[in-house]
Amino acid sequence: LAHLPLLQQPAPRRALVICFGVGNTTHAASLHPLEQLDVADLDRAILETAPVFAHANRGVLDDPRVRVIVDDGRHWLAGRPEDTYDLITLEPPPIAQVGVGALYSVQMLAEARRTLVPGGAISLWLPAYQVPAPAVRAIVAAFVQVFPAATLHVGDGRELVLVGWKGDLPSFDPHRITERLQDRPAVAADLRALGVEEPLDLALTFAADVATLARVGRVAPLDDDRPILEASQVSHVMETRLPQGLPRPLTVTTWWPDAMATPHRARAFQVLASVLGSPAWRRYSNLADPRSTAAIPEGLDPAWASTAREHATLRWLTDPTP
Repeated sequence: LAHLPLLQQPAPRRALVICFGVGNTTHAASLHPLEQLDVADLDRAILETAPVFAHANRGVLDDPRVRVIVDDGRHWLAGRPEDTYDLITLEPPPIAQVGVGALYSVQMLAEARRTLVPGGAISLWLPAYQVPAPAVRAIVAAFVQVFPAATLHVGDGRELVLVGWKGDLPSFDPHRITERLQDRPAVAADLRALGVEEPLDLALTFAADVATLARVGRVAPLDDDRPILEASQVSHVMETRLPQGLPRPLTVTTWWPDAMATPHRARAFQVLASVLGSPAWRRYSNLADPRSTAAIPEGLDPAWASTAREHATLRWLTDPTP
């Protein structure tokens, strides 16, 4: 949520984290050369529990660059001038909970875009498995309507991340990423601890380009006056599937033109497409083993399974252990 967009920016200065949680995203952002890092959370008790999760946030609230705002993140944005932030990142509570849809609507995203600098980015947690496909499509429709320069990425397991840009979509440049990691050694160390060992591991998080997102999002976008997220989950027993057409990681060349330029990289992305396109990954049931992705490697060609073991991102996508 923080590292990927910030590593694509040459000199980010100011960032906003909406929803502190245990603070790991705020800590990740703090490792970059920011001058100011704002944290907005409407629950003071969440912020007061930060010391309990010091193993995740490393005491980031004591960083002199951090400004803590006890307020609703959307309300805070409404009072900011244009061109305030280089990055806005959101990791709200589960998206089917009442009120959370207000952080995914067209109106909220438009407010975020207004406060981003030209070339600024927004990253948004998308736990698509939590709601049926029509609700996912409405979120995607809202996002690409406001941010037509966008990509979809996969985080741990089935967690997805939408990244949108105010301006043109920056091409993924592994050489530039390497240079920035050298200039930001704390970021490189944090990524290694997460299993991201080289720029290719970041690229292998790619799940879909904006053209794919636009096709999936050909529905009415999530709107303040149409809060369908709050009516999307009728039971605690769920079985969901990603919308038809998602993911499509082989569209990566729209983001990284040279992604398939070598046989080694091409095979890695083909394995990624096999994993993300498998029924075991696209389908979710909270009655099944939450690590049912463990079944994926069994269907891989032996040569592809070998490729999966070579790359950190593919390893944690297919690893059966929690």
